[in-house]
Amino acid sequence: MQSNLTKVQYFYGLRPGEVISLDFHHEHTLVARGAAVWVTRAGDPADYWLKPGQRLQVEPGRRYWLSSEAAAQAQLERHVSRRFSPLRLLSRWLAGRRAAREDISCPAAA
Repeated sequence: MQSNLTKVQYFYGLRPGEVISLDFHHEHTLVARGAAVWVTRAGDPADYWLKPGQRLQVEPGRRYWLSSEAAAQAQLERHVSRRFSPLRLLSRWLAGRRAAREDISCPAAA
């Protein structure tokens, strides 16, 4: 059985002491890479320290701030449904091109 989900990933590099803010419009999973990442979010009194490999679900519609004491990466993952695989789209495009060539090469019946 073929999965209709594909993983979209974004990577943000964090320099020591740098703070970046992110606004999300979709649900994502935040994963710390390389070093611990500090996360705080609007409307939440708690702060989160994610050790490398730890995950945090982020909610759409909230602003998040990320920082780290060492060089780190914040990886965002999101699973999205895909309607057609790239191979399926390519085969449909090729079939359309083939059909167009056949229409041009066939003499029109009068």
